[in-house]
Amino acid sequence: MIFETIKSFFSKTIVLILGLGLIISLGVGSDLFSFGMSQKIIAQVDGEDITVTEFNYFRNLKISKMPKNLLQDKELMKLLDKEVVATIASRKSLSFKAKELGLRVNNSELKDKIKNSYLFQQNGNFIGFKEYENKVRNIFGLKVEIFENILYEEILNDKLEQYVSKFLSISDGEVIQSYSLESTKMNFYLIKIRPNKSEVINFTEKEIELYKKNYLDVSPVNQNIFQAIHLDYLDFTKDIMVSSEDIANFVANYGDFEDKDESKVIEAIKKRIAENLFSQKLAEYNDLASKLSFKAIIDVTNTQSRVEKIRLDLPGSKYPRQLLDEVLKSNFKMNEVKVFVYQKDIWIISPDEHQTEDDDYILKKMELEFAGAKQEEFLGKLVNTSSEEHPSLFEEAKISNNYLYEFNYDVKLTDFQDLIGQKVDFKSIKEGEFYQRKLFGKDEKYVIYIERIRKANKEFLSLDEDRIKQKLFLDKKSIFYLDFSREVLNKSAIRYNDKYFN
Repeated sequence: MIFETIKSFFSKTIVLILGLGLIISLGVGSDLFSFGMSQKIIAQVDGEDITVTEFNYFRNLKISKMPKNLLQDKELMKLLDKEVVATIASRKSLSFKAKELGLRVNNSELKDKIKNSYLFQQNGNFIGFKEYENKVRNIFGLKVEIFENILYEEILNDKLEQYVSKFLSISDGEVIQSYSLESTKMNFYLIKIRPNKSEVINFTEKEIELYKKNYLDVSPVNQNIFQAIHLDYLDFTKDIMVSSEDIANFVANYGDFEDKDESKVIEAIKKRIAENLFSQKLAEYNDLASKLSFKAIIDVTNTQSRVEKIRLDLPGSKYPRQLLDEVLKSNFKMNEVKVFVYQKDIWIISPDEHQTEDDDYILKKMELEFAGAKQEEFLGKLVNTSSEEHPSLFEEAKISNNYLYEFNYDVKLTDFQDLIGQKVDFKSIKEGEFYQRKLFGKDEKYVIYIERIRKANKEFLSLDEDRIKQKLFLDKKSIFYLDFSREVLNKSAIRYNDKYFN
């Protein structure tokens, strides 16, 4: 129980490091080795020693959270060791910066931190310094001097955050803008074209041949037809067996899974393993992509069943839009293979080797383009009118069989911005008009009709002012301190002891 409590005690520093992405090293060019260090020293950061004792303590905390089968992965354990060093080094680097700025910790502050920590309390009372020292030595496995130095650096880190934050302020304008965005509510309609599935478009032979020629004259790699291997956590862990002991250990360490069935626990374990293996797998697939053809990669990885054909130019694709956009921007050469990452999955993608299209596909593509152009023209008639005509046209659209509409009630302006993907000048929104007189959407176009706006009443701002100011300050503080910490840490350098790292 006490071991679990200690883990959470140091989570603040570890979360900061993870947030900054400092898992392997603190900055470009900082990953150095030093020959001749004492065996008691595992690394140095800016000349300050990181002892083997402190390293082992934090390493054991990390290992206690991991499934046992991962501990056999030598490459993973090397990464873990560097992560632990980076965690300790980062705490020290930030404490150095605090000292540079004149911040200090006195003995009474250190004693108060010890006495106020629930780690050393019983029934709400401090257990006393003698018992405290016994716990540090016998349960934590640390010398009291080392443990108190960690606390000293933690206090300096907290003081540094408070110090840099005192230069931040929230203006009245920021408060008013935030209040306006939160408190302005609106009713609006999204209006779309109703698809006419019974409509038959009869293209002439000449039109089809001309379209086919123009389409197929484009370089094959620009035809938006690709072959892909989609790999997820199940592929990364297919050779890893999860034992009953692994399941019991995982449930013991992660209480949230106590009531879950075994399949859910195995899924969670495999996902966690996959996260740890992700960098290694990504490097492997990038190496294959640089050396082998797409077909050869399929054979080597035995992933024939995972191959998919992707058409980037068809609307309503089942594939993530962000992934498709990345592929479109990649300027593939013929037969080139590239590796992409989307969320926690890996995609190995190459231009389709057979860039020929049958007439059915060509016709389908022509119909889609024709329908899209007609849709834009039809919706354009709604928005390209005078303000006086908007209400009557909107009423006509509501009863017309040519349109579909979706009513949205009491929507915050912040949510409206998320919907259309752009900032909104709330003074420019007017009731009874089509918003911005433009079409929105990518694959499926729509227009927006603003029915009613309930603008924020500034007379009630005083009721929310303190809450808004506090929220804005915490958000600004978090972003600012993250940037500040990154700048400090990127200037630091870790030197590893070659007796432990090679």
